[in-house]
Amino acid sequence: MPFVESIINAIRSLNIRNRLLTGFGALGLLLVFIVGLSIYQMKYINQQTTRIDQLRVPTATASSALVKGIYASLADLRSAICSPETMPSKNSALMSGPSQYSRFFTDR
Repeated sequence: MPFVESIINAIRSLNIRNRLLTGFGALGLLLVFIVGLSIYQMKYINQQTTRIDQLRVPTATASSALVKGIYASLADLRSAICSPETMPSKNSALMSGPSQYSRFFTDR
């Protein structure tokens, strides 16, 4: 503890002007450190937000469209099974051939 005591004695030996300058200088350094840390963290948050915006949102949109297409196909299939005399129209998902989503399920 002699090191701490020597610091305390050095501060006590300073006049009021030097004590104030030392105190405000320490606060200034602390403020600079906190601002630098905040800027670093904001850059990290910006990177994560950009990643979510460019990667996750398009993936969620594509999967939502895929589910919509599957539901449309199931609805056409149900209507074809329940009433065999009414065939699905040529514009329906069942009769239009491979959908744009079939590329997800093939090796091509």
